[in-house]
Amino acid sequence: KEDLRYGEQVVKDSLSEDEKWFDEYQRLKEYSVTNVVAGEVKTGNIVDILVNYGNGDYDVVVPKIKVQKLIEAGSKSTNTDTSGYSASTGSRENNGEYLLIVAVNEEQYRDLEAASKIGKLQTRLYIDESQPASPKTFNYEKAAEKLKLSDINRK
Repeated sequence: KEDLRYGEQVVKDSLSEDEKWFDEYQRLKEYSVTNVVAGEVKTGNIVDILVNYGNGDYDVVVPKIKVQKLIEAGSKSTNTDTSGYSASTGSRENNGEYLLIVAVNEEQYRDLEAASKIGKLQTRLYIDESQPASPKTFNYEKAAEKLKLSDINRK
């Protein structure tokens, strides 16, 4: 949880629990997010994934999830893949977008896909992994109504 320094005593509260942060049915998926708490979100951090509707309202889509990898989205360059993300890390012109890779289950995948269509995905960083998870406030049924999804698309 903290940087170790030579000669400093290590206490149990400074160590992270070796905890499995995924289950058998989770798979890695990438999502474009527009906020990484002023650059503080890094690989290995614990975050909430929020959807910001742009009108002052937001919902918690996925609470307390571990960041597997965070990539800064680059500006148009010669080193981009088909999704438009730059593999180079030298570019700072990213329009505030980042590629967040997390392990999600089927329900989280469904919710994040719907949420990304009706608002901007953002992160909220936990200060300590022992903090309780935020309550999930995102409602897929309401999102499906906004998106006018048919019953065929619902699982």
